[in-house]
Amino acid sequence: MSTAADSLNSSEPHSLHNLTIAELKNELRFRKLSSNGNKGELISRIVQDNNERTLNELIILRMQSPKNDDGTFSDKTNIKRN
Repeated sequence: MSTAADSLNSSEPHSLHNLTIAELKNELRFRKLSSNGNKGELISRIVQDNNERTLNELIILRMQSPKNDDGTFSDKTNIKRN
């Protein structure tokens, strides 16, 4: 069973639809993001923030990973940032 915290950290918009507008706005204020808009916009803003946080974590992990002698990473994964 998922909790509100699980939903708030999800990258899936459908998991946030069970939360109230007040809960979504509180979370956005906590994250220092705009809390204006309809429910769909609030959900979209949270999902975008979750995706950016996940990408930042992956970039940090990638930077901490050991590189091969030629400067590439062993799994050849490229991470692009918009």
